[in-house]
Amino acid sequence: MEAAFVFAFLAYLFLSKLPAIEFMGDESQWIASSNVFEAFIAGDINSPLWEDGYWNEVNPMVARYLIGIGRNIGGFGPNDLNALYDWHKDYAANLQTGTVPSPNLLWWSRFPMAILAACSGLILFLSVTAFAGRIVGYAAVLLFALNGAIHTHILRAMSESPMLFFICATILLSVSVFSSIKPFTINSVGVLIKHKKLWAGWLATGILLGAAAASKLNAGSIYLGLVALWILFSMKVVNFKSSGLRNGFILLGSIFLGLAAFFFFIIINPYIYPSILANTFSMLQTRIGEMQVQQAVYPQQTIVGIVPRITVLIQRIFEDYMVVHFPGAWILNLGLFLAGMVYLIRQYRPLNEFLNWNGMAILLIGGSAVLPMLVTPLDWDRYYLLPVFFGQIFIVLGLFFLVRLILRRVSFLEQPA
Repeated sequence: MEAAFVFAFLAYLFLSKLPAIEFMGDESQWIASSNVFEAFIAGDINSPLWEDGYWNEVNPMVARYLIGIGRNIGGFGPNDLNALYDWHKDYAANLQTGTVPSPNLLWWSRFPMAILAACSGLILFLSVTAFAGRIVGYAAVLLFALNGAIHTHILRAMSESPMLFFICATILLSVSVFSSIKPFTINSVGVLIKHKKLWAGWLATGILLGAAAASKLNAGSIYLGLVALWILFSMKVVNFKSSGLRNGFILLGSIFLGLAAFFFFIIINPYIYPSILANTFSMLQTRIGEMQVQQAVYPQQTIVGIVPRITVLIQRIFEDYMVVHFPGAWILNLGLFLAGMVYLIRQYRPLNEFLNWNGMAILLIGGSAVLPMLVTPLDWDRYYLLPVFFGQIFIVLGLFFLVRLILRRVSFLEQPA
């Protein structure tokens, strides 16, 4: 019942905010290139649309398919789409030439993003509640609901909302998989692949990983967090008769996860079919090349040097894009964040006795998710989405931790001598 309430509240909030979210020219390009949706569901892998190297390389498929679903629900087919936005012209000129989507087309293209954003908030509530309790879970959802900076990015018809959702879904599923497996022993090579429930769950986790990467390439970094969880699982739940069996189990799980993700990444993208490795590598090259061009075009928004990077990251993540963002608020937010980290780490000491996978999944998957954003050369607001989202979780945990310490201290002082 609580889960339904949280989802309904967030869905209503986000859907009602869609018209108020400022339009961005990138949305025009995502919507215009969503014409691949009809070709994909029709099974037309020979469509000329898959030959467009640039758009198929810079705009991964998941968000384009979701936009296609949304606009089809609203009654907009591929012939009703706007043309590609021209960044050499201002908004008024683009509006006149038909490169700006109509308000209705824009709303329905954003519709799936609002629903996925509500789902992300629901997973946030479930995960934090399972780890730290209901009050902390509601507090985390409240910050998520109040953060307008986050809303700006997850409600646009772009890739941020699908990326966030599939990362959150990966956290939820991996916790479910590991929590459902009782301790068992592996004493021979054949037993490595015997537990079908485990491998089926790990396969599904790999598919979600692939969906996250197919939403935004940098989301593939959560592979590192998932492998770390797999290693912890092998340490805590599985008893091995030899170190060789343990190493084989870890290696097999890591390879299996990567292959499942890569298979899904490929299967939903007909652009890759003609030359899987070459076209996949070309996607990475194009993305890197595009960021180099962006640095040249926007030098004033380029971060150069370690000290300036640290300064900018702290300012953006812990003040500018937080709910509490008065001048100097970064000191408060960073302090609470560090307190939250201390609280979480203390829950897993000693490591081999921890029973709750939720906090560890948030730490490892969330931590690996933010890594690419921390080294980005560009100081662009949407790049801080994941650091702010996961940072807020630790801020809530830190506040809860400090309040509990204070209450315990007060209670101790009030005890009779």
